[in-house]
This record gives sequence, C-alpha cells and structure tokens, in this order.
Amino acid sequence: QQSMERPVALKVIPPAIAADEKAFHRFMREARAAGTLNHPNVVPVYAVGQDDKTPFYAMELVVGRTLDHILARIRAAEDKVTEKRRLLESLSQVFVKRAELDRPDAGAETPAEGRAAKTVLGSEDAELRYYGCLAVAFAGAADGLHHAHSRVIVHRDVKPSNLILDRSGRIRILDFGLARQEGLESLTATNAAVGTPLYMSPEQAQARRVEIDHRTDIYSLGATLYEMLAERPPFQGRSHEDTLAQIVSRDPESPRKLRPRLPRDLDTIVMKCLRKDPKDRFGTAEALAQDLRRFARGEPIEARPQAPIERLVRRVKRHALRIGAAALLVLLAGVSALLVHEYRIRLAESRAVEELKARAEYGSRIAHAVSRIQIVEMNRSLAMSSPHRSDPADLFTGLRLDAITAPPSREELDEALVELELAASALPSGFDGQTATS
Repeated sequence: QQSMERPVALKVIPPAIAADEKAFHRFMREARAAGTLNHPNVVPVYAVGQDDKTPFYAMELVVGRTLDHILARIRAAEDKVTEKRRLLESLSQVFVKRAELDRPDAGAETPAEGRAAKTVLGSEDAELRYYGCLAVAFAGAADGLHHAHSRVIVHRDVKPSNLILDRSGRIRILDFGLARQEGLESLTATNAAVGTPLYMSPEQAQARRVEIDHRTDIYSLGATLYEMLAERPPFQGRSHEDTLAQIVSRDPESPRKLRPRLPRDLDTIVMKCLRKDPKDRFGTAEALAQDLRRFARGEPIEARPQAPIERLVRRVKRHALRIGAAALLVLLAGVSALLVHEYRIRLAESRAVEELKARAEYGSRIAHAVSRIQIVEMNRSLAMSSPHRSDPADLFTGLRLDAITAPPSREELDEALVELELAASALPSGFDGQTATS
C-alpha cells in the first residue's frame, strides 16, 4: 500500500461475485464494515477496491503460519514420537512467549495468563503443556471474535486456514472481508451458504434457511480447537453432503476419547462449543475466552458437561420428525398385526362352526342311512320267517302284518346308499367320522 508505505496482503474476490452487481455492492459494504474492526487478534482490512473490474481487498500482511499448515505438520509427525514432541514443545514456547509479551509492563507481576502458561510448562509432558498453552492462545482468538460480535459482525467462516499464528504467538483471525453484519442482507441470502463444510455450524449446514447469529462463530472456533486437540475434525463424511448430514444429525465424539490424556475440563469446554442448539453453547465468545483462561489457570470452569438425559431430550427434539414417523410406522404395524390376529381368530372360529355343522350333518346322514339299512334288514328277516313264528297267537292278523313284513325293495337300499354318499361328501377334511358316530 504505497499511500501508507506499508506492505499488505491482497485478496482477489471470486469472479462470480464480481459478475453480480448486487452481490458486489453487498460485498463492498460488508468489507468496509469489517474494516472498522480494531483488535490485536483480528487481521484488519485496510482497503477495498476494484482494479480492471477485479474486486479485491487489502489486509495487514502477517508473517506466520495458518493453523491448517500447523495441523498438517502435526499429522505428518504422528508416528514420529520424538519429532512430534519437539513440535509441540516449540508451539508451547511460542504461546508462552505471547503470554510474556502481554504483560502490562516488564516490572509488574506476571499476569494470570502468563502464570498459567508457566504452570503448564512446569510439567515434563510436552503434550499437557501444549494443551494448556493452546487454550490460552484460543482465548485470544475468542476475544477477537467477541470484538467483532460486539459490532454486530459475524465471520461465518472460522476455520484453521483463517486463523494464523504470528511470530509473537498470537492467533489472529483472517478474512473478515467475507463477514456479515447482523440484520443486513448477506451473500447467503441468494447464493450458497458461506463456510467450509468441516467447520460449519448445524444452522449453516441445514438445507432450510434459519437465522444465523454470532454463535455460529463460537461453534466453528470450537470445531477448530477440537481438531487442534484431537488432530481430526469433529465430523468428516465420505462426501460433502454426508459431512453436512453428520453435522446436523449426529453428536461429535468426545475428543477425550481420541486423546485420553486430554484434561476433562478442556474437553467439556470444546463439547459445549459444539452443541447443536445455539442456546446450549457459550452465550458469547467472551464467555468462551474466560472459561479457557480458567482452565489454563487451574480454576473451576463454568461450563458443565451435558447430562445424558439432556442429550437424549435434545436428540429427540432434533429428530422429532423422524421419531414421529417411526412411531407412526410402529403404531400402524401394531394395528395391522392386531387386525390380522383378529381376522385369524374369526376365521378359525368360522371354520370351527362350519366343521361342527358338517360333523352334525355327517352324523345325521349316517344315522339316517343306518336306520334305513336296519329297517330293510328287519323286513328281510320277517319276510323269510314263518307268520306263525312271528305271530304265534295271531294277535296281529287283523293288522295286516304281511304288509309290514313285505320283502325289502331295491329302492330302500338305494336310498340308504345315497345317504352314505351324502354323508361322505359332507365329511370335513382330516375327519375320520369316529367323533360323529360315537
């Protein structure tokens, strides 16, 4: 920047924004608002402009490394114990240097933050020193976000590549040129959501439009701190869409499960940042910074782990539609099962009644046929016997017993056979006839 005789970093705006006049003017307004920020942990925007139809903004040139670069080095040293210990030790020393530089004056007592860092460094464990010093550094970043939020400016894209560790050990926030002033129309009003999927808050990741406020930055800063501690992001799906779905629907795994030596209080602070409902997170970035410093000083933190019953209630609310649909399906399945069971019972009863009727008809026809055969047999016997033997006293002579004892006709036998055939046709399947004839 020749007018101020200072080196600056230039960032060129994507052509898609430059091509849309409305989006371009909106960007210019937001970038100018970000230029009003003045905080040690915020890389200021010095100017915005346009050169040959290419929009850009100029910001302070910071010498240092972004956190994504530092994370890459930590991951590369994962299997190299000595190299990783040296790297963490080097980072801790940088953070401690920052605490010393923040002292009000050289003759004054080391401030609480400095004492905290020294206390942590008193441990012989480089990993534990790293955790404590990292908390102090992220408290400064939270201070920078609180400064922006107090001026109703939301960053919306806090991530490792937008956080730079300068030579003095301070974490500074980049790219406020893409921020939004609360209450004003933003780039996301008509275009895709701003933010990197791995660090998006649940409200940013949702397909439907929801109100986004300063607490989205608290989530994203917590997601970045999570990755610095666990060396992996809270959510990482197989695809962009899978990652967004996990952010919206799943709870992150505790970083302490991945790093068992991580202090419980720091784990609690990070998990509070990552809660799905913005109301359950820290109310302000300042509150987050204060709790991080309490942890570093060894004082009790204000954040509390989410109780299991509270997590269950939140999860039920979050999946109310799915749970309702599942409950409805279970109810329908239950009702269907009851209806099928009732139908089977009634069908069995109907079959039992029909079987009883068939058995009765079978028994009746068998009895009828047997009676006919017995009458025929009796008539045959009487016809073959002597009248005197049948009626030795001639008591029934006047009643024409001969008419009764006439030889059996073929018709009567045929009728008996017909009755037996009808009885057989009425016989239920699997029925042997013993019950009806017994």
